[in-house]
Amino acid sequence: MSTVAKKAWSGTVTDEEQPKPPYRVGVALALVSFLWIGPYLGVQAVLLPSKVAVIAPSSKESVIAILSTSAMIVAALANIVFGALSDLTRSRWGRRTPWIVFGSIACAVMLIVVNMANTVVLLVLAWCIYQLFLNAIVAPSIAILSDMTAPRNRGVITSIYALGYSIGLYGGQIIGAQFLNKVTAGFIVMALLTLIAGPVGALGMREQSSLDMPKSRFDMHMVIDHFSFPVHHARDYYLALCGKFLIVSANFAISGYQLYILTDYMEQDSSQTSRLVSMISLCLMVTAIVMSAVAGPIADRIQRRKLPVVIAS
Repeated sequence: MSTVAKKAWSGTVTDEEQPKPPYRVGVALALVSFLWIGPYLGVQAVLLPSKVAVIAPSSKESVIAILSTSAMIVAALANIVFGALSDLTRSRWGRRTPWIVFGSIACAVMLIVVNMANTVVLLVLAWCIYQLFLNAIVAPSIAILSDMTAPRNRGVITSIYALGYSIGLYGGQIIGAQFLNKVTAGFIVMALLTLIAGPVGALGMREQSSLDMPKSRFDMHMVIDHFSFPVHHARDYYLALCGKFLIVSANFAISGYQLYILTDYMEQDSSQTSRLVSMISLCLMVTAIVMSAVAGPIADRIQRRKLPVVIAS
């Protein structure tokens, strides 16, 4: 009686093992992406500046700068930590799923705490902790792309992921704008959306168990290897990192102050501001959706990743 040998755990999938794109994984990633970045941008671009204007009206621009800078530092470090922790996680639900679920719950709680903060110090502290837990969703979600998608299919699946990201990026601001005069209600809605990101991702991705993954010995070499920036053969990593930093910085330098540009500089009232934020976000969302749909397949067709990025920037 013959037996079929059990496939050794690898944590990746090859082109031969996956002849067709795993659309289920792509849709799940798109939904998770929408459910974390939508609330994040809705809060960061609309609800948070509105709250800061109440807590510190005379220094709101400086407070936004402090919030952005401290959050950036925390997010950069947290991304490494949670990425490494998910790499090392052995569970029946896989390496990434437990962290995505944990992150969605923790972020939902912290959004409520951010809403309750009544001083600048408490607001900065709560926002930084929120950023910490947000990366428990972000880093493992991105890793899922390479874990569960063969190289030949990554362009298509990345486009689906980018579609959810783009809708959340600007759709979150549209949602947030509807709560400009009801900030607490807005925070609750954003918390609930974030809360369901984990269960949606777990049910949609159905990640393979990682219990068969070899155990890593916990020593200094392992800590340096997993919990630090790469130092060998990492030229492309740092080029991508710097490029993403510049693009995101330019974008957030405007979106972070969008509310104050409309209210203080252009002297719009709350109803006009809400309408303009929604209109701007809708225009950006439509163009982003179009580009998300075509960018990945084009990159797959020409078999080049850097050229479209250069042209777009």
